[in-house]
Amino acid sequence: MAIPAQQIDKRAGDLEIIRGLEGLDVGDHWKPQLLTLPSELLLEISRWAITGGLSSAMTPLQLGRICRSWRELVFQCYDLWQSIDVFLYKSGVLTQISLLKEWIERTGDHPFSLSISAPRFRDSTIYERIIQILQNNSSQITTLKILMGRDFFDAFDETETAHYSWPLLTDITLRADHQFTPGRGTVHFGGANAPRRLTSATFGMFHIRKVSLAWASLLNLHLHAALARQIYEAMSLAKRLQTLTLSGVWLDTFRITSITTSHSLRRLAVLPKGERTFGWGCRDAFESLRLPALESLEIDRGHVRSPGYRPTFALYSLILRSQCSLVDLSIARTRVHESLFIETLILLPSLRSLRLIDNIWMDDDGRDYALQDSAIFDAITHEIHNHQLIVPNLEKFTFKGDAVSFSPDVVMGFLVARWDAGSGESRLQSASIQAEGPNWDIKEVNLATIEGWRERGYTVSIA
Repeated sequence: MAIPAQQIDKRAGDLEIIRGLEGLDVGDHWKPQLLTLPSELLLEISRWAITGGLSSAMTPLQLGRICRSWRELVFQCYDLWQSIDVFLYKSGVLTQISLLKEWIERTGDHPFSLSISAPRFRDSTIYERIIQILQNNSSQITTLKILMGRDFFDAFDETETAHYSWPLLTDITLRADHQFTPGRGTVHFGGANAPRRLTSATFGMFHIRKVSLAWASLLNLHLHAALARQIYEAMSLAKRLQTLTLSGVWLDTFRITSITTSHSLRRLAVLPKGERTFGWGCRDAFESLRLPALESLEIDRGHVRSPGYRPTFALYSLILRSQCSLVDLSIARTRVHESLFIETLILLPSLRSLRLIDNIWMDDDGRDYALQDSAIFDAITHEIHNHQLIVPNLEKFTFKGDAVSFSPDVVMGFLVARWDAGSGESRLQSASIQAEGPNWDIKEVNLATIEGWRERGYTVSIA
């Protein structure tokens, strides 16, 4: 079981997470029996106290305070110390760094994960001390997360990090504190000692071309607050990339000059970043993508802006030109052209899961409106394209939060067509429908029908 992050903070120069040892109250009657338990059982208790998933979990150091025998046991068990989460404060930072070094020593020569977060420091020697810890222990680090000021990454580059050895590193996160500040140099995790096991990376407010690493081994990439151009840079650098998550894509002066194709990308998620929505004005950035291996696509714009602002995601163009066999499609909090969306579904006979959540629908003239008829439900139920049902392999359908003008009878007709009519070949197993509107009123007869479907093994919810 992976050990959760143990936070090192400034209180009393100690290693704390939520509470101190006083939180462990077993009563005087039970203490003698507790302290004389077999070592194997004590070790399991210690692991549970640290890794049990409780918000009030304890640190190994706290457990070591109970008595001498517990201290010896905990200090000898390296796996209890293998995950470290540090937030450095401006006051007491030198004490924290000293404690961090002691904590790492407790891991012995065993692998460990390390997360370091800190504000900016005027004293550059603090950065030097942190970098020295990384340099001395780079061969043991499996997961590395650094959330620091741009000055730290400049200092990191100046220490010739390309010469460090990272043989066990599989996951790296680098996040700076200033948006797209290029910095003076390149942060090196590359060269002869590049981490060949590296498969996952996360970069926040960072120029990815300022990071030198074994891009060829990368399979999963997450970009926070990325510029549009970085979509193309990522695909050109990571030729084997399988998943790409974009949390906030912002428009820049980038101009599309060529088609970018990835034959390996299987999942693309385009999500909001906090209060900032993705890709407002970045439609063209997705127009020239070609993703023939894409199987899963998630689009969430976070919130839809004022009625006068009508950006849309180039979904139809992406699917048509990529000629991909999409299996999973999720669209949330986005403006969607209804008729164009139906045309998109025609291109996706492979689709098994469809989620439509809190969207605003647009007519052919680009005007927002509540869905007034059953066009979407008809499309995935009755409409025939080349004598085939649209999305014939659909197994799970979710439709929530959208404003509609029709009644639940439309939805019931959709489900009847899938589950009660025909030869019973429908693959749909789950339907969750939640809408609002003046005519949206669930009848008693509908509830009885729904219960009948549930008894037959279908998962269905209509509200």
